Amino acid sequence: MAEPVRSTLNLGTTIVLDASGGGTATIGPDSSKGPANWQITGVILLTDRPGQAPIPRAVVYLDTQSANGTQGLSYDGSFAQGSTNLVITRGQQLICVWTGGQAGDEASITVTGEKW
Repeated sequence: MAEPVRSTLNLGTTIVLDASGGGTATIGPDSSKGPANWQITGVILLTDRPGQAPIPRAVVYLDTQSANGTQGLSYDGSFAQGSTNLVITRGQQLICVWTGGQAGDEASITVTGEKW
């Protein structure tokens, strides 16, 4: 059986933090098209004002916002870069939840790795 063709994964999504300085972004393989599998090797979290108060906290989950889904967290959710080795499949989602940030700031999550 032939190996699946792999390509570079470098995708992100951006949200605007709400009046309480919080927000939620989700990212994962599209449920109906495109590559079904992602091997995530890097995650970058960023807001408009990295390192400036108020500094949000960010928690990254897989599929569920519960302790069972926790993949990691950043006490400095305004800029955090981390390595991982996580394979997710079509229908699964990484969920990033920011709290304690500046209302109106843009927050983004970017994932890198490979997709097939």
